[in-house]
Amino acid sequence: MLKTTEELVAYYESKKEDDFLGAIFGDIAVHLPKDVLQPLCADGTDLSQMEEPLPCTREYVLKAMKSYMDFAWGKATGHRGISAGRSIQHFESWLWMLGDEEAIAFVQDESHYPQYGCPMLKYICNKYGFDIPDSDDVKRMCGGQPCGDSDCGCGT
Repeated sequence: MLKTTEELVAYYESKKEDDFLGAIFGDIAVHLPKDVLQPLCADGTDLSQMEEPLPCTREYVLKAMKSYMDFAWGKATGHRGISAGRSIQHFESWLWMLGDEEAIAFVQDESHYPQYGCPMLKYICNKYGFDIPDSDDVKRMCGGQPCGDSDCGCGT
């Protein structure tokens, strides 16, 4: 196990004010037993159909990161500001679970966010061996430059 139940809850508690879309909550909740999760949920939330918590293992976290990466690239290259930011929140949670302090520092550095987090996604892909889309737009955006569409505004 990468993190204990107590560590997962403490992490969520420390981040919940910034989790207005629930990305962090979702990443943590899948690993918590019902009795621990219930107090963190909104009043009246029915967890009766909830399955057993997933193990918080390196294998699980890397699988979650890899399976989410294409979606994250789509949000970033599609100039979907809120969704792209939410994607970065997911990755920050997963990197915390892995204990990757270097990568956490990189994604917490807001200077790497312009172009909807493309430089951050590239960093994570390079570090963990995930595919990076092979397009001129992605290459430009990962370099902190506009995508190439002069009307999109991503370079401002």
